Amino acid sequence: MRQIQIRDVRRGEVFRRSIAAQKTYVRGLYVRGDSRAKDRFSCIDFDDVNRELFLRASTLVFVDFSF
Repeated sequence: MRQIQIRDVRRGEVFRRSIAAQKTYVRGLYVRGDSRAKDRFSCIDFDDVNRELFLRASTLVFVDFSF
């Protein structure tokens, strides 16, 4: 497992927000100018596509894990 910024994760790649996290997310598109998620990356829950969160480009996440 290694830690990188969300801006360095490729679109469609999975990541977790912490080492002990149970939730896995898929990085989506960069959202510009939206009122609730201004200039952030869309991140979709791997198990529930209706759950979405928006992270700033400098947010650190974990990649290269098995689940």
